[in-house]
Amino acid sequence: MRIIVVGAGKVGTALCRSLVDEKHDVILIEEKEEVLKRISKRYDVMGFAGNGANFKILEQAEVNNCDVFIAMTDKDEVNMISAVLAKQMGAKETIVRVRNPEYSNTYFKDKNFLGFSLVVNPELLTARYIANTVEFPNALSVETFANGRVILMAFSVTETSRLSGMTMEQFRKKFGNILVCTIDRQGDLTIPDGNATMQAGDKIYVTGKRVDMALFHSYIKPKSIKKLLLIGAGRIYPVGRLDWDTTGLLILTNDGDFTDKMIHPRNEIDKVYLARVKGIATKENLRPLTRGVVIDGKKNSAGPLQYYQGGS
Repeated sequence: MRIIVVGAGKVGTALCRSLVDEKHDVILIEEKEEVLKRISKRYDVMGFAGNGANFKILEQAEVNNCDVFIAMTDKDEVNMISAVLAKQMGAKETIVRVRNPEYSNTYFKDKNFLGFSLVVNPELLTARYIANTVEFPNALSVETFANGRVILMAFSVTETSRLSGMTMEQFRKKFGNILVCTIDRQGDLTIPDGNATMQAGDKIYVTGKRVDMALFHSYIKPKSIKKLLLIGAGRIYPVGRLDWDTTGLLILTNDGDFTDKMIHPRNEIDKVYLARVKGIATKENLRPLTRGVVIDGKKNSAGPLQYYQGGS
């Protein structure tokens, strides 16, 4: 593929190296000539010195013939302008790196009125990775889909795990809304059927709705992070709150659109509460919860209720 990269910072340089190793035809646009010469010689890429948002520079780089145009300078506006120009000049795909959260709102991402193939915010990706690590500390990896409503997780089955020795038939009876996609056993990947049994040393990949996955994660190993120290945050404020005598994840952000999307009732974002009680919780005890709970004189909307018997 013919790929044009604008910006030769640390990430841009690493990207050029990876693309050359994969035998792609790489063209680099960089304002600093000394940086351009060093990278061009080291990684055998064609280079053009100048501003990536300059029409003439893009024309010299023959952007109309490129398969992918990637703008990743340290200036968001330059990245966006250069990608818009590249798209209008004939680039098939355009990828833009932005850091300002104001450019990560719905107009730039969901509606995509500028026509970018992909908008990447490294700070936002890092924040999501940290948030998933805090919320699901026992998972080896966490991937989200459908705006976070569906989750794919990887878990390691240990000798003391409740999953060790459990068959798929038993698993489905206990976790009917969760799917075991694959089992990695000593490097061999298999799609399990009802007779398959999970063993110590296995790595399993499971998927389901966020609510169901949160309950499953707690069943695997009820470990939670109760205290979190953030160093370096800029202008941020909390999204939501933690109730009295509870533990959980408190999101800090400076993205107003994200905050509105997460906490406004019209968006119907599920909030998961995992309660451990003493004694036996019967269906009669739990039935009032399914009709909504009155807090401070106001009735909260009801949500789904799932019951997991402890020790089983």
